[in-house]
Amino acid sequence: MAENTNTNINSSRAVLLVDAKPEQVKQLQKDMPRWLWIEAPKGWPFATEAVPTAQSFQAIIVFAQRKEGRQALNICKHIRQEKEMDCHPLLAAVDRYQMALAAEIKRLRRSHFIFTPIKEKALLDKISQVASTNQKKL
Repeated sequence: MAENTNTNINSSRAVLLVDAKPEQVKQLQKDMPRWLWIEAPKGWPFATEAVPTAQSFQAIIVFAQRKEGRQALNICKHIRQEKEMDCHPLLAAVDRYQMALAAEIKRLRRSHFIFTPIKEKALLDKISQVASTNQKKL
């Protein structure tokens, strides 16, 4: 696995993961080894000392855990208020039982939802969709 971290990663495909469970991160690393999956520090974005270093992320994904939808929505709203994070597409990873949450996320600026488990084609499509929406609004 160490060889993946240096030779096969496309740095333009770095994604910041917020509130992802370890098994979710492992699954993403297994399914999409060419992507750079960066886990946000615990407490981010609310803890100012836990802000990730300035990097070029292709997207930020907030994982909406079952029965914690409000927390995911609050995180997404907070990220959208941060000027340095405003340029990054924001996706909420939801399951099919969280459609009310998905609709609320979709209303946020530069935001959308993606169903779990996350598939590469769906991720690329959602990132492109949010990016094209951003260009239309500018």
